[in-house]
Amino acid sequence: MPVSTTVVGSLTAAYGVLELLKPDLLAKQTRMAGTHPIIARRLRTVGRVLGVRDVVSGSVLAAASTPRARRIATAARVVFDLGDGIVLASTLPAPAPKGKILAVTGGWAALSLLALVAAERLES
Repeated sequence: MPVSTTVVGSLTAAYGVLELLKPDLLAKQTRMAGTHPIIARRLRTVGRVLGVRDVVSGSVLAAASTPRARRIATAARVVFDLGDGIVLASTLPAPAPKGKILAVTGGWAALSLLALVAAERLES
């Protein structure tokens, strides 16, 4: 298994564990924790769901042993990350750092794609 996708998948899964252990993480990162208590409470639930999803999808990416499996796992991660960014940035009220949300989620999507490109170059 290529190191690049194994590392990115493992980092994603580790972040998912962090989301599960710290349910306020998403509310704090989006600045909803102190300003919008109802939204913050909902984000705790969303954070748990995203944590499970990230553990599973990150583990699948880390363990993907064929080029096809890596492409599918990477595509899923990219869709998840971009979807998270679009949904959070378009629905959260001020003072949510919408640009930062898009940059971080877009960065994770790009990192997954770069890891796939590196893995495929090593195999060719």
